[in-house]
Amino acid sequence: MLRDPDAEVRKAAAARVCGCDDPELCKYVGNNLRSPFDDVVIASLQALVNLRDGAAVRSIVERFDTLGVDALAAAIRALDFLGQLDFGGRIVPLVEHPNSRVRWEAISYLARTGDPAYARLFERAFTDADEGVAVNAIWAYRKVAKQGAGPVLPFLADARPVVRIAALEAVGDLEGRVYLDRIADLTADPDSDVSRIAKALFKFELNRH
Repeated sequence: MLRDPDAEVRKAAAARVCGCDDPELCKYVGNNLRSPFDDVVIASLQALVNLRDGAAVRSIVERFDTLGVDALAAAIRALDFLGQLDFGGRIVPLVEHPNSRVRWEAISYLARTGDPAYARLFERAFTDADEGVAVNAIWAYRKVAKQGAGPVLPFLADARPVVRIAALEAVGDLEGRVYLDRIADLTADPDSDVSRIAKALFKFELNRH
């Protein structure tokens, strides 16, 4: 049934197998990473995640160029979740993928490596048209940065409130005391969430020193 031409039949079959408690059946689904059907690939990835089988999921990297958007995003997420973090060279180009979900997953994967060499790549993604990706890039930079909060400062004035919040939290985390005046400026931000977080950070920094 996993090879049925009807997508709904395949989906139902994969769900039944992945939802069971029999590891042998889950392994069967996990062996379908080469399926031409993305929904089967996604089910296979989920089965391998359920089994915590990081070794088996590594083969999906060979199929990056042939996967649809949903399967590609699921593949990156599975590799990340299972700690298979030595594929940075294949993931880096995906930070500029046309699809925002793939870009988001690629940034999350690279951030998990903790490698500061990716900081510049994350900086370029601060301006991503998708605010979720931009926020994730700032979070990722915050996780690996060694050179301080300087690159994040311009985004305290970003037009998007969620990006301002992400930048604010990154500045507070990396060099809050150094840029206390910039945090103070945002206590009067027209967006209530931004101003609330700025006030809390400002108070925290004052009490911390």
